[in-house]
Amino acid sequence: MVLPPYLAVVDDDESVAKALKRLLKSLPWDVRTFGSSRDFLRAIAQRLPELAILDVQMPELSGLDLQEHIRIGGWSFPIIFITAFDDEEIRRHALERGAVGFIAKPFNKGSILELVGAARKDAVKQPTAMKLRLQPSPVARNQVAPAQGHADFELSDLQPCPFCCAYPRIDKIPYVDKHGKDCYRARVACPRCHAEVASDPDRGFANAVSAANDAMNRWNRRQRAS
Repeated sequence: MVLPPYLAVVDDDESVAKALKRLLKSLPWDVRTFGSSRDFLRAIAQRLPELAILDVQMPELSGLDLQEHIRIGGWSFPIIFITAFDDEEIRRHALERGAVGFIAKPFNKGSILELVGAARKDAVKQPTAMKLRLQPSPVARNQVAPAQGHADFELSDLQPCPFCCAYPRIDKIPYVDKHGKDCYRARVACPRCHAEVASDPDRGFANAVSAANDAMNRWNRRQRAS
């Protein structure tokens, strides 16, 4: 039996792994998530992925340590790193060891799909390291821009918070208007500094997607004006 190719996401933050899996379902690959480097090492002993997305900061065995285990084991497949740290030394180390991509959080869904697509094309040829800096931010070097672990984390086209560069999140809130009609409002909020933008308060949106899109557009317009 021929098994379909799969893409591996290795991240101890379950909400980030789930968000990436939802996004990457648009690709013609099976997407498998792993909560630890050890789980992934056990899996690749049985079957290699076509491509792996590894978080840098993981307990017990970091993404860089995992990359070294893969190299020592003689396994070969493209690796993309994602990280909340934008550390040039870590980036250089990862790329010199053969990673094909290194993307700093926060990133949007278009950015990660573009990088995965480039890595897939590169996999056909001899892999070459690609240095990609996305969503530049003024976060100090070695400073984490957290909002990992939040249950509402989702990849979107939201811009990072201009005040602290953390992940914003979208909250969708159902309610019943004065006419008894089911409606939705939404807000984009920064879980770190609590900056937020709400959807149009004068509109009752018929579905959560419309409310979320309105809030997201308002957030992004405000960020560009900042």
